[in-house]
Amino acid sequence: SSSDGEEEVLNFTADSSDRVYWPPRENTASIAPWCRRRYALSLRGLHEELLDLYAWLKPSPLEKALRLRVFERVREVLQRIWPTAKIDVFGSLYTSLFLPTSDIDVVVESDVVSGEPPLWKTAIALKESGITESINVLDKAFVPIVKMVDKDTKIYLDISFNTVQGVRSAKFIEDMKIRYPVLEPLVLVLKQFLMQRQLNQVFTGGLSSYGLILMLISFLQLHPSYDYSYKGITEVNMGILLLNFLQLYGQEFNYMKTALRIHSGGAYVCKDEILVQMNRPSNSMLCIEDPLQPGNDIGRCSHNIQLVRQAFEHAFSTLCAVFVRSREYSAIWRSRYHGSLLSLILHISPRMIRYRNWLKGRVLSDGTSSPSLSKASTPETFSPSLLNTSLVSHLSSPNV
Repeated sequence: SSSDGEEEVLNFTADSSDRVYWPPRENTASIAPWCRRRYALSLRGLHEELLDLYAWLKPSPLEKALRLRVFERVREVLQRIWPTAKIDVFGSLYTSLFLPTSDIDVVVESDVVSGEPPLWKTAIALKESGITESINVLDKAFVPIVKMVDKDTKIYLDISFNTVQGVRSAKFIEDMKIRYPVLEPLVLVLKQFLMQRQLNQVFTGGLSSYGLILMLISFLQLHPSYDYSYKGITEVNMGILLLNFLQLYGQEFNYMKTALRIHSGGAYVCKDEILVQMNRPSNSMLCIEDPLQPGNDIGRCSHNIQLVRQAFEHAFSTLCAVFVRSREYSAIWRSRYHGSLLSLILHISPRMIRYRNWLKGRVLSDGTSSPSLSKASTPETFSPSLLNTSLVSHLSSPNV
């Protein structure tokens, strides 16, 4: 039950360093636009607020239609250059796990395009088409891309060539969303959490969306007390799940010794052993074996993962300190509570809200129906003691 889970979470001990500062009452609504009511100061309340935040963040059909229309404009230009090429989307638009400010990932698959990707030819054609506000060629990136901004919507697009792995990864994520219905809400909430801290970009050493999703899948696969396969978001306490995740990767997980393996049901594996198999040095904290390409380490470029870990740890400590103080100083503490727990660790900027409303307005004013989204073909398809300590056993109650 929710109350049982709350007693377990309160085994966390707050000290004088775990101070919690409520936002001023008049600011709560502006930074927490997802709030539909005053949430109980409990794990049940955290669960309900997380579901409302998920409902607010989740892309609407209108937002997806707009992005598909932007993609169609770009595809028309690219198809004129390579009439026989297959041009498709992957990433967050394919999986519907995008935030209002997320990029659109586009891949050009063609036998004609071989060797060095024709980045400059692509950039010139897009610029001459008049649909771009700005365009850049990133030819030194690990995956060379053309990055452009759509003139009408200000949406960013990343265009790559023959990166079929991206489409396969998107299909894999779709399959995992079916197996773990709790995955989608956690992905969107944690993507927003990382984005507001500027920890979501690999080229600055942050955690990629794919890396985050694989960490979540591993967390769900290896949860010590409950099988989350095919469990709906109303069947479990999402607040406890969020706390589980934050504690695991903020406090418990041994990044120096442990790597994540996703395929075959998932496992914690010795990091040194897996790096030998990958034939690469141990120069990054985070090591995640790509389930679709075992020799590929998804965490290799996340050199600022220590900042991500610290952010997870601080968020966990902040939320737990609220419950501890609520128990110790019940009347006083609850009188200071403004009705939102998640606003302590997460906010939505006014600029993001204005941009999202502006985009929705453009779709409604155009009234254009959405094009269909083609699907790619189906992809090919040690011990938890490697953790620093036992895995969040005192936060294990899954039930609402």
